[in-house]
Amino acid sequence: MDIQLNEQFQNGDFVKSTLDQIEKDFRLCGLDFCFSNREVNQDNYLIELSTELQKLSGEQLFQFLYILDITPQKLMETTDGNDFLWMAKLVVERAAKKVYLRRFYSS
Repeated sequence: MDIQLNEQFQNGDFVKSTLDQIEKDFRLCGLDFCFSNREVNQDNYLIELSTELQKLSGEQLFQFLYILDITPQKLMETTDGNDFLWMAKLVVERAAKKVYLRRFYSS
């Protein structure tokens, strides 16, 4: 994650908006997912997200990653494609970029 995004994650409102974006992306795929713990503790939401990603069928996972614009090639660059914690980190990073850019261009 780049430096600007890391700085943004110090802001609880930014984290909340990022988690909201991830939930919205799940809904776009027709999937029902809400974070049970909205604490600003990264370990908590990464573990919860990785557990949820593991539950998805291959087709659902592919569709979800497609909506987030995370390519299979991007996954394979850094993992064998079965590391769900790494996948969760990529999802959070991509959602955070959406939130950051939305805020940057709306101000």
